[in-house]
Amino acid sequence: LKEGMEARFRRHRDRGTAFREAMRDMGLTMMPVSEVVSANTLSAPFYPEGVKGGDFMKAIGTSDVMVAGGLLPGIKDTYFRVGHMGSVTNGDILTTVAAVDGALSACGYRK
Repeated sequence: LKEGMEARFRRHRDRGTAFREAMRDMGLTMMPVSEVVSANTLSAPFYPEGVKGGDFMKAIGTSDVMVAGGLLPGIKDTYFRVGHMGSVTNGDILTTVAAVDGALSACGYRK
């Protein structure tokens, strides 16, 4: 309440946009593809070609960052989910981006 709803909405939007930009800079495709309809509180990057979801989840599990696997039937093994809502800071976003980058590298991904 102290932060105010508009400020919180703006912070969620800014954190989500920054995270998705970092994922795109790494060469990942986002779901949805259009930023216009992306959620402010959750992002869903697709694994890049050659990276298996199980391998990625095992690799990122060695970091202090938690991500979630996909949920949508038929494609759940092709993407992962990252929440960036609540009290998430810029530092949290940077830490998560670094963990994703490290996990992708551990899986042999090179942009």
